[in-house]
Amino acid sequence: MINKIEIYDSFLMLAKHQKEMIINTLKITDIFITYFEGCKDSKNKNNCNLSIENNTTNNQETNTYNNLSLNFKTNQGKENMKFKGKTIFKNKKCNTWYTRYRENGKQYYISGKTQAEVLKELKLRLNNKPIPKNVTTLKMWYEQWLELFKINKVKNETLKDYNKTLKNLNEQIFNKNIKQITSIEVIKNINEITKERTKQKLYELLKALFDKAKLYNIVNNNIMDIIEKPKHIRQQGIALTNEEQIKLINYCDTYIYGDLFKVTLFQGLRVGEVLAITGNDIDIENKKLIINKSLNEDGSIDTTKNIQSNRIMPIFNNTLEILKKYKNKNEERIFNFGYNIPQKHLKKIISTINIRDISPHDLRHTFITNCKNLNIPEHIIQHWIGHRIGSKITSQIYTHYNEKDTLLYLEKYNKNL
Repeated sequence: MINKIEIYDSFLMLAKHQKEMIINTLKITDIFITYFEGCKDSKNKNNCNLSIENNTTNNQETNTYNNLSLNFKTNQGKENMKFKGKTIFKNKKCNTWYTRYRENGKQYYISGKTQAEVLKELKLRLNNKPIPKNVTTLKMWYEQWLELFKINKVKNETLKDYNKTLKNLNEQIFNKNIKQITSIEVIKNINEITKERTKQKLYELLKALFDKAKLYNIVNNNIMDIIEKPKHIRQQGIALTNEEQIKLINYCDTYIYGDLFKVTLFQGLRVGEVLAITGNDIDIENKKLIINKSLNEDGSIDTTKNIQSNRIMPIFNNTLEILKKYKNKNEERIFNFGYNIPQKHLKKIISTINIRDISPHDLRHTFITNCKNLNIPEHIIQHWIGHRIGSKITSQIYTHYNEKDTLLYLEKYNKNL
C-alpha cells in the first residue's frame, strides 16, 4: 500500500533541493558575470584566469551547490583595498581591477585600470552621491555633471571656462537626446572650429561628460572613445635677454607700476599671484613670501592655480628693498588694481624701451630661464614657482626637498643678481 505521507515528504524534500540548486546557480552566474565584465576592455580577454573548486565528494549530492566556491586569483602578497565593506579585486590576466555594490535593490559594477582608480570611484558613489535619473539631453546631463562633480570642487574660473567652451558646441547637439548623439556629428562640429586650442578644450570637456555618462549608465556607448584628440602645439613663452632685462628694470625704477613688474620678474610669479599679495604675506625678517591666493580676471580673490602653487618662497635680494615699502599694508593688497592693468602698461613700456612684444607671464618665463642658466636644480625651481611636477624622476627628487638645499641655491641665485 502506497504511503501518501511518505510521497508528500519526498516531494517536499525534492522541491527544497531544487530550490537550493537554483539559488546557488544564480549566485554562481552572478559572480561569473561580475568577473568577466572586468575583462571586457582588456586585450587579454580570452586569458582571464577563473577556476572553480568543487569542495564536495560524489556522495554529497545534496550539498553540491552549497559547497561550490569560485576561486579568483588576485593580487597575491598584497592586501586588497576595501571601502565600507566592499573589496576591490584584481583580474590577474585582464590587468584590471573591479568591485561591485548594491543600491536600491540594484547591483552596480565598477572597474578600472588601477586599484586606486576603482577605490576613488567607489568612494564617490557610496558617499551619498545619487545616481542621476531622467537624463535625456546633453544639456541636462551637463547641468547634473556640474552639480555632482564640479560645483564647490573647482574654481569659479574653471566653471566659467566650461560655459565658454560649450558656446562652440552646436545647439542642436547640446539639446539632443544624449543617447542619440553620434561621433560623426561631434567630429564635424570640432572640425568647424578655427582655433586649435578651442578644438582641444571642447574635446576634453565632451570626453569628461561622456566618460561619466557611461559610468553612470546614462549612455550605452561612449562616443568619445573613438574620436581622436585634436592636436595643439602650445606657444612657447619668451625669455628676455640680459640686455632686455636691464632696459626693463631701469625703466621700471621710475615708472608708476614699475614695482609690480620688477617683483613679477625677480620672484617668477604669475600675474594673479603678484596682484593678490598683501602686507601680511611679506616676512621681511625671515625673507619669506607667502603665496596662497590669486586675483581673478573679474577682480575677485580666489585660490591659487593648484595645490603646488600654495607655497612659501624666499624673498630674493633684488626684491627685498621693494617689498620693504609695502610690509605695513597688513591685509591690504600691495598692488591694488585690476587684473588687466599689467598687460596694458607693459605694452606701453616695451614700445618705449623698444624691446620685443612680451606679456606679463613672459617675466615669469624669464625668471625660470635665469634659474636654469645658473644650473639650479629643477626641483628647487619648481618649489619656488609652484609648478606641477613634470616627471616621475622630478617627483621623487621633489619629495626630498629640504631647507638646506634651498639655502644653498638661494645664495647662488643672489650672488648672480
